[in-house]
Amino acid sequence: MTARPETAAAAPAGEAALAAIHATVAKIPPGRVSSYGEIAMRAGLPGRARLVGKALGKTPDGVELPWFRVLRSDGRIAFPPQSRPYREQRARLLVEGVRVERGRVDLTRYGWDRNLDFALWAPPDEAAAPRKSVVRKAPKKIAGAKAAPAKAKSASAKAKPAAAKAKSAVVDAKSNIRAAAAKPASRAMTASSEAGASAARRSTPRKPR
Repeated sequence: MTARPETAAAAPAGEAALAAIHATVAKIPPGRVSSYGEIAMRAGLPGRARLVGKALGKTPDGVELPWFRVLRSDGRIAFPPQSRPYREQRARLLVEGVRVERGRVDLTRYGWDRNLDFALWAPPDEAAAPRKSVVRKAPKKIAGAKAAPAKAKSASAKAKPAAAKAKSAVVDAKSNIRAAAAKPASRAMTASSEAGASAARRSTPRKPR
């Protein structure tokens, strides 16, 4: 007996196909995007990318789907540029942190399960980084830069009294040396003046009485 070949699972059709597409779109996580072809593949409808677009246009009343997370295969928004749906889809993507440049999204970076390593280990987006932390760090650096001259001023202020004391000591020493050198000279002058006076007295003739 030969084994009969396994039959492939039948693709959903009609309302079941639309329901499968809606359920797949609802699973796209925030901050991620997917293409129409990928949604069709996940919904069990390979090659039915156009059907995904039609299904999103037939969303049942009361059902909210993240339709704005579905893009073309090259990452571009399917609506005409500057149209109201285009602006709305772009704004919704930006709110979730998805960067849109000229109507296009980098599927390698923001694609749904496109790059698991990037999703786990990549640094946070620069656009989403808080700016307040940068503003707070700047004053700290400036304050640290101003603290160094203050320390230098305090050190110089402490050095000034010591220099003044040394200078005054030198001045006192010089004055003492000058005073000591002036004493013998003054003594010699007084002695010479006394000797001159006594000699003058002797030379002066006395009047007869």
